[in-house]
Amino acid sequence: MDANISFGKSERVVTGLTLEQLRILDAVERRQSFTAAAKELGVATSAVSYAIAGLERALRLDLFDRTGHRAEITIEGRRVLDAGRGVLERAAELEVLARSLKDEWEPRLGVVVDGCLPM
Repeated sequence: MDANISFGKSERVVTGLTLEQLRILDAVERRQSFTAAAKELGVATSAVSYAIAGLERALRLDLFDRTGHRAEITIEGRRVLDAGRGVLERAAELEVLARSLKDEWEPRLGVVVDGCLPM
């Protein structure tokens, strides 16, 4: 998925950004731990670390400060998280819309007139 990020007068395209990375970022922040996020998501801790590192590379930002005992979300990380949660909400709405469109009756009405009926 490519996303256009606007920075005032210039724009750049962010490639390699995935919804899964945004879900993992959300889980890490909510759980305040890569390990706890991994348990919640049912994946290895290394998969969480790899996803966050990939997101940081794609965005060219440090989302976490890793100098202490635990990774703390940075100001930039908080802003990305807030925007990412919006993206996740929109993606969920799109999935609901797609399901409802798939399950609906065809939005067309066909009328057949038999030649036996006088008009």
